[in-house]
Amino acid sequence: MAMQQPVIRELTNRIEILEREVRSLRLSLVRKGMLEEKEIVQVSPPDMRQVLAELRQEGLIRDPALEELEHAAAWDALPEAEKRRIDEELVTLHLDPLLSEIIDLNRAGKVVEL
Repeated sequence: MAMQQPVIRELTNRIEILEREVRSLRLSLVRKGMLEEKEIVQVSPPDMRQVLAELRQEGLIRDPALEELEHAAAWDALPEAEKRRIDEELVTLHLDPLLSEIIDLNRAGKVVEL
């Protein structure tokens, strides 16, 4: 869960940047007479609790299982140097076959064991 927070922050920042760019482009189109000001729709940011509730309702997300919480706690308890070492190992990991091939084979019912 702790690793997801930086990803969520990054995505939030990117969305805010994109929203600013869209507003700027719309205003530019209004100034050039290519878009009526009344056509600009103001969108307020969604309430994250509501978004999460809707995602849960649709079955797109769920609360973590006890085992997942235990794994997350074990990760959080690791020293930062160990986390960095593991991250570097995963970044440089070379699978043969490729992960995409493993997924395709597993979907086809041909289980690949590493």
